[in-house]
Amino acid sequence: MNKNFFKIFVVLIWLLVIFSLSSIPGNSYPSGSFDYGFIAHLVEYFVLGFLIVRAMGKYTFKKLLFTIIFCSLFAIFDEIYQSFIPFRNVSVLDWMFDMIGILLGIAGFWFKKKI
Repeated sequence: MNKNFFKIFVVLIWLLVIFSLSSIPGNSYPSGSFDYGFIAHLVEYFVLGFLIVRAMGKYTFKKLLFTIIFCSLFAIFDEIYQSFIPFRNVSVLDWMFDMIGILLGIAGFWFKKKI
């Protein structure tokens, strides 16, 4: 199997994982004194940013910009989609944590390449 195909396949699987997690009604998540939702957003989108920039191949500004725009649009779509799920809603704060995760994922890939 081609390496590039495998990398793209992994990205598609991860997009499905995010979509699946977004499909869970909000009242199904455990509630407690600490909201793990922000950590979940950071981790989900950290992995997404890392996987997409890795799948793009050579690290260029255009590919970096594409990764940021694609991930940002997917995060917006994900937030809008959640508004149709019971006990879920659109949150700009969630989107901001998604963006932080994306940028950290890209930075993590860059640091990994430098080591």
